[in-house]
Amino acid sequence: MAEVGDTGRTGDGSVMPLIALGASAGGLEALEAFFNAAPTDEGWCFVVIQHLSPDYRSMMKNLLERQSYLKIRHVEEGLKLEPNTVYLNKPSEFVKLQDDRFTIRAYDEADGLPHLPIDYFFNSLRDRAPKRTFGVVLSGSGSDGTRGAVSMHGAGAAILVQTPHEAGFDSMPQSVLKS
Repeated sequence: MAEVGDTGRTGDGSVMPLIALGASAGGLEALEAFFNAAPTDEGWCFVVIQHLSPDYRSMMKNLLERQSYLKIRHVEEGLKLEPNTVYLNKPSEFVKLQDDRFTIRAYDEADGLPHLPIDYFFNSLRDRAPKRTFGVVLSGSGSDGTRGAVSMHGAGAAILVQTPHEAGFDSMPQSVLKS
């Protein structure tokens, strides 16, 4: 395994691999299965962006800690990506990645912006090294993640989608597949 320094790059100069997962309704089962099988010591980092009501109190950290030996943290302003770590968004915040550091913007309905946290995060990844950045869209209602997945894919990143008939709610995966 390559070591990762302060630049977010591994010892051989390559960008740390990042898998961004977007999920909403019905996504817990898919996330648990994913992290039950995810490598714990390969130097990858994972960012889970949940599309939840901004006032929802998520228990995702506690639930995923039962499925994985990876370190699990909530995203904080300025926090730098670390290998072998899962990052979770807070439902009331938009998360962006800039130079492998998180920036956060509070969601406020008064802004008039739609609450599409997966699109927001995926769009921030379009300039990241495409061969080291992956997007995954799991179960959920609506179309959050579609525009961001299209943006990432257009920049050369791989996009994976949960098989719609296996998703608890298939509209998010279907929306990505149709775009």
